Amino acid sequence: MTIKFYKSIKKLQIQKYFQFIIKNKFKDLEIILHKKVKLFDGKIILSGRKSVIGFTRKIFLKKKIKINNIIILQDTKYKITLCKFDLNIGKKKLKVIDEFFFDKDNKILNITVYKR
Repeated sequence: MTIKFYKSIKKLQIQKYFQFIIKNKFKDLEIILHKKVKLFDGKIILSGRKSVIGFTRKIFLKKKIKINNIIILQDTKYKITLCKFDLNIGKKKLKVIDEFFFDKDNKILNITVYKR
C-alpha cells in the first residue's frame, strides 16, 4: 500500500462520515467507526459506537445541515486527520475543527471536536 493510497482512504472515510450525517444515514456510520470509538466534544466524553452514533443522531437528526469550506489536513505518521469547516445547523453557524484518529484498519478510533 503506497502512502498516497493510505492518505486517500482516510480522506474517503472523513467524506463518508460527513455524508452519512448530512443525509441522516446514522446506521451507516457503523461501517467507518471502530467499535471502541471515543468522542470528545467539550465537556462531553462518549465511548462506544452505539453511544457516539446516538449522540450524533440526537444533534443532527431532521435538521438542515450545511458544511462549507472544508479543509482536510493529514499526518500519516501519527494516523491523525484534521478537518476545518463551517457548520450550519438550522440557523446556528459554527466554525469547527474535528480531529480524527484512525486505527490500523483505517476506522475512526477517536473524534475530538473543537468549536470556535
